[in-house]
Amino acid sequence: MAVPGAFTAEPGTRLEIEAVVIGIVQVCVVATSARGVHLRIDADAEAYGLAVRRVSRIAQSW
Repeated sequence: MAVPGAFTAEPGTRLEIEAVVIGIVQVCVVATSARGVHLRIDADAEAYGLAVRRVSRIAQSW
């Protein structure tokens, strides 16, 4: 994930973000690099399933 220049987070930091395609999700920072912040989405099975269906519907509309 690309982030604004002032944003910093250490691995292990838990965040809530709003992703345009999948909505509001809980994430954990797993690493940082010159390319940005690398996240793991922490979602239960139901929330993950809803996100996958939203992405699928968007992809089908392209």
